[in-house]
Parts: sequence; C-alpha cells; structure tokens
Amino acid sequence: MIVGLDGGDYEQYLPSAVERAQARLRDLGLYAGPVDGELGKPTMEALGEFQRQHELQVSGVQSPMTRARLYG
Repeated sequence: MIVGLDGGDYEQYLPSAVERAQARLRDLGLYAGPVDGELGKPTMEALGEFQRQHELQVSGVQSPMTRARLYG
C-alpha cells in the first residue's frame, strides 16, 4: 500500500504503469525526474499538479479519472 497526497491508502502500481505516467508527465513539463517506474514523491507531486490543473481529486496516484485525462 502507498499513502497518497490526500492521506488515502492506495494499491501499488506496476512499474510499467508508473513509467508510462512519468513519461507523459515529462512530456507535459510537469515531471523532470527519471522514468524509472518508482512511484516516489516527485512522481506523486507531478501527478498531483496534473490533477489540480484538471480539477480532479488531488491524490498523487493514477485514479481512473486521472488516467482518462492523462492519456485521453
């Protein structure tokens, strides 16, 4: 389990899913770290910023709505 930016408990994501998100967030200029599949603080903060920009719940993890906006 991981703790989201909102304090909620979430299941761990597969490294390949995290790498995909990191690459997309990097393309959007929200993430400057390595594309390494680690859901660490920099990745969660980048996801949180993306969620803020798109008026989604700010959890720092890839909720279904976040994935839809990130890749849709």
